[in-house]
Amino acid sequence: MLQQEYFKIPIRALINYAKRIERNYISKTATEPTYYGDLKRFLEEIFPVNKGYLVQSGYKIKGSLNRPDLTVIFNNIVLFHIEAKLPNTPLENIVKFDINNRLNNQILRYRREGVQLLITDFKSFFLIDPTPPNEPQVKQRIKFECILLEEISNRFKPAKNALPNFKRLLTYTCEEHLQTISNIKNLISPLADIAKIIREKALIILKKSQTNNISKTEKVAAKYLKEIRDDFKKSIFREEVEDKNTLFSDLFAQTIVYGAFSAWMKYCQNYINKPTFTLQLVGEYLPYGSFIRELFLTLKNKIPTEFKPVLKELELRFQKTEYKGLVNTESIVTTFYSDFLKLYDPITAKNRGVVNTPHEIVDFIIQGIDFMLKRWLNKKNGLISEDNLQIEDHKAPSKLKQAQITEIPNKKRVKIIKRLRILDPAAGTMGFACGLLNFAKEAFQSKFSQQTLAQSGFQKWVRETFFNNVYAFEILMAPYVLGHIRTFLSLENLGLTLNTEEYQLKSYLMNTLMTPPKDRKLEEWMFNNVDIGREIKEALQIRDKKDIFVVMGNPPYNLSSQNNCEWINEKINDYKIELKEKNLKILSDDYVKFIRFGQWKIEQVGSGILAFITNSRYLDGQMFSVMRSSLKNTFDYIYIVNLHGDMRKKESGNPFDIRVGVAIAFMVRIDNSPNKNGAVFYMDAPQDTREEKFEVLNQGFDEGKFVLLQETSKNYFVKIDTTNMDRFEQFISFDNLFKSQPKSGIMIGRDRLLVDVDKEVLKKKLSLFFSRKFEELGELSIKVNDTKTWKKSKVFKKTNLTRSLKAIRRINYRGWDYRYLTYDRALVEGHRMGYIDQISHSNPAITVTKSSRKKRFETAFIVENLLEKCFMAVTDTSYAFPLYLNGDLNIKIPKLPFQVTPEQVFYYCYGILYSPTYKNRYDEFLRKGYPRIPFTKDSKIFENMADNGKKLADIHFLRHYISFHLKLAEIDPDGWIINNFIYKPVEETLYFDKISNDDEKSSVEIAWIRGITPEMWNFSIGSINQIEQFLKSRKYNSFQKYNTLQRGLNHKELIYLLKMITAIEKTIELLPQIDKIYNQIDILD
Repeated sequence: MLQQEYFKIPIRALINYAKRIERNYISKTATEPTYYGDLKRFLEEIFPVNKGYLVQSGYKIKGSLNRPDLTVIFNNIVLFHIEAKLPNTPLENIVKFDINNRLNNQILRYRREGVQLLITDFKSFFLIDPTPPNEPQVKQRIKFECILLEEISNRFKPAKNALPNFKRLLTYTCEEHLQTISNIKNLISPLADIAKIIREKALIILKKSQTNNISKTEKVAAKYLKEIRDDFKKSIFREEVEDKNTLFSDLFAQTIVYGAFSAWMKYCQNYINKPTFTLQLVGEYLPYGSFIRELFLTLKNKIPTEFKPVLKELELRFQKTEYKGLVNTESIVTTFYSDFLKLYDPITAKNRGVVNTPHEIVDFIIQGIDFMLKRWLNKKNGLISEDNLQIEDHKAPSKLKQAQITEIPNKKRVKIIKRLRILDPAAGTMGFACGLLNFAKEAFQSKFSQQTLAQSGFQKWVRETFFNNVYAFEILMAPYVLGHIRTFLSLENLGLTLNTEEYQLKSYLMNTLMTPPKDRKLEEWMFNNVDIGREIKEALQIRDKKDIFVVMGNPPYNLSSQNNCEWINEKINDYKIELKEKNLKILSDDYVKFIRFGQWKIEQVGSGILAFITNSRYLDGQMFSVMRSSLKNTFDYIYIVNLHGDMRKKESGNPFDIRVGVAIAFMVRIDNSPNKNGAVFYMDAPQDTREEKFEVLNQGFDEGKFVLLQETSKNYFVKIDTTNMDRFEQFISFDNLFKSQPKSGIMIGRDRLLVDVDKEVLKKKLSLFFSRKFEELGELSIKVNDTKTWKKSKVFKKTNLTRSLKAIRRINYRGWDYRYLTYDRALVEGHRMGYIDQISHSNPAITVTKSSRKKRFETAFIVENLLEKCFMAVTDTSYAFPLYLNGDLNIKIPKLPFQVTPEQVFYYCYGILYSPTYKNRYDEFLRKGYPRIPFTKDSKIFENMADNGKKLADIHFLRHYISFHLKLAEIDPDGWIINNFIYKPVEETLYFDKISNDDEKSSVEIAWIRGITPEMWNFSIGSINQIEQFLKSRKYNSFQKYNTLQRGLNHKELIYLLKMITAIEKTIELLPQIDKIYNQIDILD
């Protein structure tokens, strides 16, 4: 039986449900949908989201037009549907005696999905028996009945024994499903351990084979492994920087474990009187003609004895695990894959962008592609178009043989789509291919009212079109294997069971972006394993030669790209033309490479559609302006759906629960005509939750929801207010006023070790490090593990404790909030020496961002110390523009009708950057690139702004006395201890600790500062509240901990805080004067 924790039904939830149903019932106006929300709310108390459940209304059944009233889902797996009717509908009589009633027809349709079905009148619940034949003329049966509410004189209350009876009903409904899910979840951890053992064994054997210290059995194993490894070394591993033995050992381990898991599931489904499951059975269930099938079929004869014990353990794990109760296992495949890989190899899961694409996104993209084919490419049947292989001539039309098929362009350079070939270049577990099958099934049901015709049309399309025209590439073995299994499971769920030997998926183990061999023809490329060689060569032939009209999918997003392939890197250079930036790493993100691949492929064909969901950074990022221009030159129409979810912009509701925002793009190329300037259509989906976003997507693709974007010089793919854009772009770009290209602040890399608010504590940490007391550092939560770019051995060779102590300097860490940093180039990863270290009291630098994720522009400051890379905003890179560089003035004086000095230009700019009118008027543009500076032609106005800019800079350098408005508590000098500080705006007072009414400690004993207005308290730089930030990083702690003090503020620190508060006060006082001058410079017509 199920554990009781699965179903806790709060009595209060049931009572409230009864009251809500009663209220609607008495109203006499309630319809069925009126009651749905009441039932949904009740079920959500029983199936809470925080335990992995989801209660969804209008759930879309894959491959069907049916939408049940409510559906309960657990970990993406449907547990049961609910079909509801108005209270007092005689449900039991209808099921038993009225076979022609619409309800029985609904039951018939919902049962086809293979999950449990409840019917209800909101008072009673009936579980439909899943065992009788699901045929139109066969009466349905009720397996279990539960009376939940009883009605007396229009009053509703919980029925007698309602709670235990409803629990039993839910147990009958869900037990086998949840038990199987639980069993599989419990299987994941031991399988991950087994995979690790196989991986380590393979790696040890391969390494030993390079020495003389190897046994006879290990030699046999090494020979076996090397034959397979060498084929991958020359193909998909060829351009990988990681050790080839490590890569292969990982692939081999995943091949064994995933192959066995996939086969075990099929075995559990197909055998009634099951023989004992063994690995000898696995090959029968794997993709016909594939390398992995061949590996398992020869396992008995070829597998080395070194692996036999661990493989026996693998067999036993499957034999001891019970699997039953789930007819639709497609979601089990995807859930197992992502959960297993995160446990087995979380780094690969991250680096390769392993994530399951929610079906809501898959369905929306496929609907959009279908729309584009009909709207722009003259395919009236969209995605279910069949091959049109007839030749038009004076003779009667005749069918072409497969080998004779070509795509014939017409006189208008429009590619006639004879065969609608589709490619998913990063297919994962074939989510998009399965989504296409579901879509096709629904499309044929819509096309034919008769079920027989719809099913026969669908089956014909699958056999003749899907298996011939849909291609998939996947670089990881695990999803490649599971993708095959998932696709055939999906077909079975859609009522079509096919022989995998007769129908073979065009799915290939392949790195889409790999470089083909240059020293020989493709057909001359020789492999040890025939199946591996065939797959790689066929895949490259498809990628480079076949006409692919639709490229779709969800490619990986990874800034540290795992696809450093010469072939795609050359193509990516098109996105870098004329970019001034030195660090172009962001354009090497995997998703950018896949977009470039799709663009190249559609250009090669002449017409087609690129449809991806990717990182959304390219929509408006400064570094992507050339990329956007290139896409507009390639495609005629671009449709963008911005799903947001960028955590760094404080956006919520990410569809994948990842940090970066995401967007769906449809890009359509109609023909090969030159000089395109694609129209960009934009749809915004800023909803706060995933569920709300999915509801929007579930409404389907609707062109009416898109708006046509106006042309911009940076070719933005998002909607922006262009009212003052032309005016803004006439101003001089801030970076063009300086002779040198700017550099960002310091990227420290080991902040907990190398930085501290207390200089003495920093010295102690450095002493522990150079004394090799790494365990003590670990106890302080300071990690000093080696990475690719930072190794302790190199640090110890290049520096020592004495040097690191001498290198301690103050650094602006978060606005005014400073830290102490050991500025030793051997310790600091991104030290920026030769540039940032030139900033000083006599050589200040203005800092700005090139792009900002904040909701308003406030990332401009001036410094005379070192600065951390993200010191103005933790999500944005700060760039420094010093007044001098290498002893020479760094300012380029613009053409003005009067003489000015470089220093005047420098401080004039700083004044402009703080004008409230300037920041508000051009806010959106200021957050998308470097600021642009308007210059006056009036010398007096110029001088006035420069003088006030200099005045503002001196304020920000804290070159002033403490404000007489500030009043301090008269306490012991050692009493300025920051605890649970609180600001009280009515009193304009900051207390260093909370004061409760019954607290024995009076306000006299607590440190406080009075005279801080709410405007001063809320003053921020880059959304960082400056006073609060200073206090938070210096809270008292009795033991050493990062960003804390083991004491109160000393005299110097207190003076700094008071001067900082004074600077905020003076800034607020000066801004109206600066704004008044600005309005004399930038006068709107």
